[in-house]
Amino acid sequence: MMCPSQDPTLLKALALAHYWGKQIDDGVVTDAGEIARREQMDVTRVREILRLVIIDPQTASAIFEGRQPRTLSLEFLVRKSLPLDWELQRQRVAENGG
Repeated sequence: MMCPSQDPTLLKALALAHYWGKQIDDGVVTDAGEIARREQMDVTRVREILRLVIIDPQTASAIFEGRQPRTLSLEFLVRKSLPLDWELQRQRVAENGG
């Protein structure tokens, strides 16, 4: 059941990122290009969504629980170059997405 503040687009993208990442890790698919062909999506969009696998666990939990900043969107996350460091990610989200 979704909370009123959950963003269904963001939730779906985060779930897809982890699903696709696992498919790549398990050797089911070889790369984003293969995923794009299977899903009939633009490869650039698949790559953008796949980058969501690096989101820090606190931010991911907030998204799943509907506690993310109201202005945090899928487009913000895929268009920004998020650092690998989770603390820096949280700062960037707080400064620009919150």
